[in-house]
Amino acid sequence: MKVHAPNPNFQRNCLVALGNLAADDSKETMLVKGGAIPAILSAMQHHVASSQVQFLGSYALANLTQSDHNRKVVAEAGAVPVIVRAMEQHRQDAEVQQLGCHVLANLAAEEDNQKVVWGAAGALVMRTM
Repeated sequence: MKVHAPNPNFQRNCLVALGNLAADDSKETMLVKGGAIPAILSAMQHHVASSQVQFLGSYALANLTQSDHNRKVVAEAGAVPVIVRAMEQHRQDAEVQQLGCHVLANLAAEEDNQKVVWGAAGALVMRTM
């Protein structure tokens, strides 16, 4: 994903693959150790204007944050401001909003993340409702 970072089509395809792999709990550890989280966040940061990249990045993060351990890792990697930015940039895109809220909800299920999620996203989530 690093080599083709400027290519949103390439990034979308990679995010679909990562999201699908992350849906399998047995592959989560491999994905995290392999650098999936920074790759996902980087794609989302490079292609803020692409609602598809934001949606698919959120899809991958939603699947990765099903486990308690990954919730901490994803939050510590800086995912909350990336998700908030995606939701702010694509306010009219229901899919981006839905998956953004899903990721934030998963992250907030970890008590250590609640302050960060509320501080960065509380008002945004309330507006989304």
